[in-house]
Amino acid sequence: IVLTTGYARKAGNDLQGTLSDGLGSGGDADLAAALGVPNNQLNDATYIEFDFVPASTKVTFRYLFASKEYQTNFPCTISDGFALLLRKVGDPYTNLAVLPGGAGPVSVTN
Repeated sequence: IVLTTGYARKAGNDLQGTLSDGLGSGGDADLAAALGVPNNQLNDATYIEFDFVPASTKVTFRYLFASKEYQTNFPCTISDGFALLLRKVGDPYTNLAVLPGGAGPVSVTN
């Protein structure tokens, strides 16, 4: 599954310029909370959401976070981020995509 704010066919190891489709989208309150940013400052939120019932007590997800922002200005003024939110019914979300040692969520600036 490729989640992108642009054209998925352009994603890969060889940057093909701007990937954006120019449509733009708003934020997402749950993602903003997980990344520690105000929702009104979150742009182009892209997500997939689904319910599942695990077959065991352990669930494993593998992900790769990539951003075009790694190649732009330093220090980066645009902080693309990623969250993997999990919750039991009725409980608040827990972000599983955090850096070791309490270094914060996965993002361009962390």
